[in-house]
Amino acid sequence: RTIDKFDKVGESGVRELLGKGRLDASGAYINGVGLSGEQIEPVVAFLTSKMKDTTGTLKNLRAAIGESTIGAAGVDELETMANLLAALLSTLPLCVALVTILAQYSKLN
Repeated sequence: RTIDKFDKVGESGVRELLGKGRLDASGAYINGVGLSGEQIEPVVAFLTSKMKDTTGTLKNLRAAIGESTIGAAGVDELETMANLLAALLSTLPLCVALVTILAQYSKLN
């Protein structure tokens, strides 16, 4: 319930909600989950890992997961998916062109 509020309350708001809590815009106090600053850091590092390019995002994710073996395996899987998607997208214009050519050719015959 806290992490999904990142877009609405920003990094500082999420930090407060992961910690002791925060006062929202209406003046209502929302109790936090009680994590320590040390526990909050990797969560925020993960949430703020997105960069303009995939390489930067993956680098930030690797930094965020630290020494976690299962985290490293997850980032490796994300990298594999990103590479496969990039390869697919690089061939997409060619595929569309071929379909268009074949469609035109079939109309001629």
